Amino acid sequence: IVYTVDRIRDGRSFTTRRVVAVQHGQPVFHLSASFQSGEEGLDHQEPMPPAPDPETLATAEELVPRHAAAFTDEGVADRLLEARAAVD
Repeated sequence: IVYTVDRIRDGRSFTTRRVVAVQHGQPVFHLSASFQSGEEGLDHQEPMPPAPDPETLATAEELVPRHAAAFTDEGVADRLLEARAAVD
């Protein structure tokens, strides 16, 4: 496999490259990749809301029977329980 790399753009902040992989004279793979230099910027992320610790939450084994019981069609509840047992 022969890889050719084309320089598409070189800017102050962004660089773009195109890579083509050629095997037996035929292109078998195309890739476009963009890279950005590290910059300081604004932080828009909101703080995480209060949430319980994962260890305090119910396990799948506790949740499946509880939700399966809510189905009025017994066949659906049975299939849900069987599917959970197959995963375990």
